[in-house]
Amino acid sequence: MTSPAKAIAASVGMTAFVVACLSGMLADNPANVVLRHALASMFVLYVVGAVLGSIGMHVVTRHVEDYKYNNPISNHGHHSSGHAHSRPGHPHAQNPPPPSSKPS
Repeated sequence: MTSPAKAIAASVGMTAFVVACLSGMLADNPANVVLRHALASMFVLYVVGAVLGSIGMHVVTRHVEDYKYNNPISNHGHHSSGHAHSRPGHPHAQNPPPPSSKPS
């Protein structure tokens, strides 16, 4: 897991811990119950945050790679004319229209 994903996971986990502690204390629950629920919430939402952070990093990385491919920079510093989604095998590749089947 990369560091941005770890940061998202830690933020989500700690937020869950704080929310569980505050809501447990405001409900006048015993300290052992509050901490048990807070730790369980932190662990579960850390895992959820790690998954979401990893998915987010994958999506951002994919979009950056697609942008770089579709907008190449020539040796002279000018943008060349990249064709959006024209890479073969790309999931969003624009397929040519099917031949028309009009009778002649």
